[in-house]
Amino acid sequence: GMDGSLDLPDNELKKLDVVIASIHAPAYLPSSYDEQTNAWLNVIENPNVNILGHMGREKIGFDIEKVVKKAKEYGKVVEINASSFDYSSLYKTNCFKIISECKKVDMPIVVNSDCHICYDVGRFFNSLKLIAEVGYNPNLIINTSLAKTLDYFNRHKNINI
Repeated sequence: GMDGSLDLPDNELKKLDVVIASIHAPAYLPSSYDEQTNAWLNVIENPNVNILGHMGREKIGFDIEKVVKKAKEYGKVVEINASSFDYSSLYKTNCFKIISECKKVDMPIVVNSDCHICYDVGRFFNSLKLIAEVGYNPNLIINTSLAKTLDYFNRHKNINI
């Protein structure tokens, strides 16, 4: 919701190794730019959330600079989701802006296919192409190896600022 509440209660989220929080339109549809910005800012404060999922897939938009800056402060990671590009050129534009902002502040990201069928596992060429277009540092992609991913999440687990 607008207050950053998630579908699962904190006592369940605490049991999970990695939590990706995403806005899904059928469940929650922000009514304005400010409402969507506030929802993301509140989600970032949840110590059980690790990754902000498919942020580029929203039509209303939000304050990317403010959200990315706070996410970095709280040790969160931004997900660049390849399936977002299949739906709309707007989402590709949004993802370009998000990656550009991440580049400015050396914000770590994860790349994900978000596939809904087994044939698309690992299919994130579109994401890598966009990341290269922006000139984002590929060393900041944390899920290029299991060791790198575990190291990042172990260092930023339940960070409270």
